[in-house]
Amino acid sequence: GGIRMCLSAENRFPGVVTQVQNNCVSAVVTIDVNGTPITASITNGSVQNLELTRGTRVVAVVNDVDVMLAHGRRLPLSARNQFKARILDIDTGAVNTIVTLRGLGGNIIHSTVSNRAAEQLELERGETVLVVIKASSVMVGLAAGEDE
Repeated sequence: GGIRMCLSAENRFPGVVTQVQNNCVSAVVTIDVNGTPITASITNGSVQNLELTRGTRVVAVVNDVDVMLAHGRRLPLSARNQFKARILDIDTGAVNTIVTLRGLGGNIIHSTVSNRAAEQLELERGETVLVVIKASSVMVGLAAGEDE
């Protein structure tokens, strides 16, 4: 058995590896999350340690501060992961706003943005927004039972 971990990152998206592209130092791993491809840029060492191949069940993990929000269609950005999600809740604190969304085939997604950004975006409960996540912000873990 492997090491069991508890992580502070609330965003955990179960999926299946569909492609592993190795470069000199890093690898781009594509994960199918309920029909939406999510890409992760990780080290070749991580690919080897986790024994990632096509068909491996994994969990894509993203910190809520790495989940950016925007309006409109796909943006011309270097961030590979861009998909639509619906705002379920907006919780405004003293400095930051926590936005809870539903996307990726029913997954709950949390995004922490500054209050100023939330105001500028004029976010509203029930609206659909674009979620943007850089591939380098996506961590990859094995799904429970995969290493046993």
